[in-house]
Amino acid sequence: MKLKIILIAVTAVLVVSLAANGNLYFLSQERDSLASNYNQQKQATAELQSQAANLQNQTVNLQNQVAALNDKANNLQTENSNLQNQNAELQKEIENLTESAANIPLNKPRLVTRLGASNVIESAHGNNPRLFVEGDVFNTGGATAWNATLHITMFIGVKVVGETFIALGNMEPFSGCHISRDIQYGATGRLTNWTIIPETSNP
Repeated sequence: MKLKIILIAVTAVLVVSLAANGNLYFLSQERDSLASNYNQQKQATAELQSQAANLQNQTVNLQNQVAALNDKANNLQTENSNLQNQNAELQKEIENLTESAANIPLNKPRLVTRLGASNVIESAHGNNPRLFVEGDVFNTGGATAWNATLHITMFIGVKVVGETFIALGNMEPFSGCHISRDIQYGATGRLTNWTIIPETSNP
């Protein structure tokens, strides 16, 4: 009877031990499965992060390309605007040249002046008064200007106080000359007016 009781007890202990070992094995398997799942998720997360970083780099590269294309488009627009302005200026020059060519007399001279003049008096007493004339004279006509001159008349009030002619010689078509001349006049005081008229001996 005692032996039977002992056997039953041993059997119970064995059953409990086997159950415990089974539970430990199950828990170990569960732990290994959870660890494997964790590692897989960790690897998947790393791959997703790597993909996200690659996508971010691609996005930055695309943004840089878009910015470069925008800069290129702006530069091209600026160049196009400059070319349009240059074209408008050239067109205006062509129109001016065409108009000038239409106004050029083919068989007559035409003298054009670009002159500056100033009344010079060296002291308060009016010593050595003179008219200083400097500039250019052009023949823009289609014929020679024979015996070209500048006829200069100086006035104080309505009185003529000086008159002279500056000889320029014969001026071929589309030629020019430069002059720089002091012209004295025989009166005291400042000039109130003067005239500078180009003349030729052409009929």
